[in-house]
Amino acid sequence: MTDVERRRGNLLSRLTSVLRSALYPDPDIAVRTALYPLAFSPAPLADPAAHAAALSHLRTR
Repeated sequence: MTDVERRRGNLLSRLTSVLRSALYPDPDIAVRTALYPLAFSPAPLADPAAHAAALSHLRTR
């Protein structure tokens, strides 16, 4: 397995985890769990601007 394939698999795994967490019955837990990768992930996902934009969007709902 090449590094590119490994990175892609890792990102797909994180995406699957986020999608699964969004289905939690408790909305607060679902949002917090789904947003976790934005704060604690490799550089492509740990984007402070994306994290702030997601929280801002959720607060306006």
